[in-house]
Amino acid sequence: MLRKAGFIVRRVEILPMLAARWQPTSYPGGMFGMIHAYVREHGDRFGLGADEIASWYEDQLDLIRRDEFFFSVNRYIFVADR
Repeated sequence: MLRKAGFIVRRVEILPMLAARWQPTSYPGGMFGMIHAYVREHGDRFGLGADEIASWYEDQLDLIRRDEFFFSVNRYIFVADR
């Protein structure tokens, strides 16, 4: 899309976000709550029933209790100019 808009892409980098431990006030902690709220409201659009959503949520809480929580997501940085 950048090229179509007339930009020359000079560099692309990945900026990972990794959390190997649960921290409720972290980005993953916030995402956990947001994801849970979203799928409770819209899960039927994805074929997810209330029981399946509750089971996923309980599985995540169990990982947190056992100190086995893990979160990873890549963000992308594009350096471009015209």
